[in-house]
Amino acid sequence: MSFWTSTMANASSLLFVRPSTKLVKLRYLIAAAVAGVGYALRRNYGAQFPPPAEYAFFGAAGLLLATTLFRHLSLMFTSLSSDGEKLQFEEGFLSKTSRSMNIAKVQDARVDQSFGERLMGIGTVSLESAGESGRLVMANIDAPRQVADQVLLLARQSRKAGTAPQWQ
Repeated sequence: MSFWTSTMANASSLLFVRPSTKLVKLRYLIAAAVAGVGYALRRNYGAQFPPPAEYAFFGAAGLLLATTLFRHLSLMFTSLSSDGEKLQFEEGFLSKTSRSMNIAKVQDARVDQSFGERLMGIGTVSLESAGESGRLVMANIDAPRQVADQVLLLARQSRKAGTAPQWQ
């Protein structure tokens, strides 16, 4: 499925997922609407439009735009990938957190979606693994059910191939 590929994915990646930018795009649209309303009021009412109200509109739009840009950048630096043997989760823009787990140890994939997320086709995927690494959670993923199914398929294939640790 094509949403698992990216230009930044390695050729050996069987799975590569980034969070959705649908909510970020909505925030950009809201920031533009707030700035547009401020501009329209200033243009139509001129001197009657008090400067504090003008500053409030453009300040709110600027603050929303700045926080949205930061959120967009943080989404660009968040990814979940797998090469068939391990699952790699990375996040962080200025500081980076990286977590790896053996794909064969993945036992459960859970998908959580609120009503609004279901309407937009996004959700949160939680992966549970055996051992000490625990749960891995990635929010705002497009087609979360398909991503969870793909991770479970990779885990099953890895266990069948014998890449799972041998217990004695």
